[in-house]
Amino acid sequence: MKDLPTTIYRIPRGIRPAPIACACEKYTSHRKTNCYKPPRQNYWADPISNLGFSLITGGSYEPLMESTLLKFLKPGGVFIDVGANEGYFTIHAACAMGPQGRVIAVEPQDRLIPVIRRNLTLNELNNVTLVHGAVSDNYNATLLHCSPETNTVSSSFYKSNRYPVPTQVHIC
Repeated sequence: MKDLPTTIYRIPRGIRPAPIACACEKYTSHRKTNCYKPPRQNYWADPISNLGFSLITGGSYEPLMESTLLKFLKPGGVFIDVGANEGYFTIHAACAMGPQGRVIAVEPQDRLIPVIRRNLTLNELNNVTLVHGAVSDNYNATLLHCSPETNTVSSSFYKSNRYPVPTQVHIC
């Protein structure tokens, strides 16, 4: 993938507001069809998402966080990934802790659940429990404001944009 011009992925990432970028991106033919193969794990991700773009341009995503996790995760351990997004750290933790380890991946966004499942399948991981839900300090129905598809890491219980974004109701 690195030999493809990254310009075609960079342009939609710079369009604001993000929903317009998402609308423009729908007319391209590369949506979530790429499997990235960094040295250790496989990922299926949108090349315009934060994860996908980082993988095709640099081969990793948040390398300092990754090295910190790998420093502390030991075989047979437990890791909880709250806000798992596409499952990048979920997969790293599951591989680092081996089949005796346990990973719980929590992700509230409906559109990311199939992505995480596919990434788990690509990496043949059986030590992960995927929880489709949100985490909060109280138990009730909560409206989640979902991030635009070009930025999967900005969903929130609080609306932070002036433009409309998709919402989902979750029981926390």
